[in-house]
Amino acid sequence: MRNPLIKISENEQEFETFLTEIDEHFQYVINSRLRWKVTDLFISRGNNNIVIKFNFDTNDYVFRVPIHGRYQLDAVEKAARIFAGSNFFNRIIYSDSRCLIEPFVSGNNLGSSGNLDDFRALGSALSKIHSHSSEGFGWLKTTSLGVDSDIDAYFSKNIMQPWHNFQKSGLLTQSLTNFLNNFLLESISILKEKSLVVCHGDIWSNNVFYDPIKERIKIIDWDSIGSYSVEKDLDFLIDDVFSEGQKSAFLENYEFSFDMRLVYWYQFVRLLAYIFSHHRYEVQHLRRFLVLVNKIAGHEGFSERVDFSEKSITRLSEHLWNNCFVQE
Repeated sequence: MRNPLIKISENEQEFETFLTEIDEHFQYVINSRLRWKVTDLFISRGNNNIVIKFNFDTNDYVFRVPIHGRYQLDAVEKAARIFAGSNFFNRIIYSDSRCLIEPFVSGNNLGSSGNLDDFRALGSALSKIHSHSSEGFGWLKTTSLGVDSDIDAYFSKNIMQPWHNFQKSGLLTQSLTNFLNNFLLESISILKEKSLVVCHGDIWSNNVFYDPIKERIKIIDWDSIGSYSVEKDLDFLIDDVFSEGQKSAFLENYEFSFDMRLVYWYQFVRLLAYIFSHHRYEVQHLRRFLVLVNKIAGHEGFSERVDFSEKSITRLSEHLWNNCFVQE
């Protein structure tokens, strides 16, 4: 039976059964484990979690349930073991095999309207995160700081099939395809010479908050914590949403050198994997990827560009829905 205090956003109705199970566990944790009397409950769905925001003793908290699996909680617990006590890490109040509770983070999202102090604080925070060396390549395991995979295995498992599927669409000319193949492989060679560190893995506006009153930053949603080179967390530096002044402010406090080519490489493989692993063949996702392809070509001094006109992207979307939807 649904807790009547929990309001459901209109686009969440299809999750009725799942949400009922979440309600039951929420009430068990709050009433039986913590014995809290809570108010002001509101439930919403993020990209990776179902979140219940509530108030207890004048403070706001979030009850977070992963959508994709237990590994998300394992990742947050791993991050907590490394970064607990750091002012950028949100402390965990309660956790079990199904959920976690943490303080609600207030403040300004990292966005185009953010002031320069936001970005300076992010530079300091990422410097501390990237000061933790690691081994392997990919998501962190929960039992040690390293992972089993190396860069070649990571690329083979996560990127080769999506890239093969995209090439079959016929949108790219042979010369542009050859250029991108060389870009991917040469970037891997560069990566193999880089030091690997702990990375958040998903730095974007909704995961970074700056509190101007306390003058501190909070980074949330550690589901993607992993072992990578520092460029994994820097793809916002090639995002046109942010000004050059904001990016320069970040660099004032960021302590590590980086290779911009690898920033593009991480963004390329991330978007490609996202499109194919989640079957996101809608026009807006494909346009973002094709814009990135042209940015890479420009950065690398390659003169050819891909056509991302409405007609071209619509044709690509139809091709992928018809030919790639059943592939996993």
